[in-house]
Amino acid sequence: METGMTAIRAIKWQTAKGENDPVLFLAVYDAREVLKAKSDMEPLSPIDLKKNDLMLLEVKMVHYHVKDIKTNKWGHCAQFEIIAISLLHSANYSQEDDKQQETMIKDLWI
Repeated sequence: METGMTAIRAIKWQTAKGENDPVLFLAVYDAREVLKAKSDMEPLSPIDLKKNDLMLLEVKMVHYHVKDIKTNKWGHCAQFEIIAISLLHSANYSQEDDKQQETMIKDLWI
């Protein structure tokens, strides 16, 4: 069990409760002109999201307890479940940018 702020994780369940078939996360919306109700924005494919895009994440924080089998003590855990992603600004990004960044900052892996 990890304690304190040593572990930060963001997840999205890829299966509906009680089902075994994976479900593609499709709650991605185009908010580049104006952020509105999700029903009033155009849906986007998650594939359209790129590195360096500015996004607003709607998440639900889930808090739960986990028992450490080694110490037999209970610990607190929390995780974010992604509800929706709104694209606020699309960055001009290319794979050439990655190559330039690698040469500018040694040993940086993003």
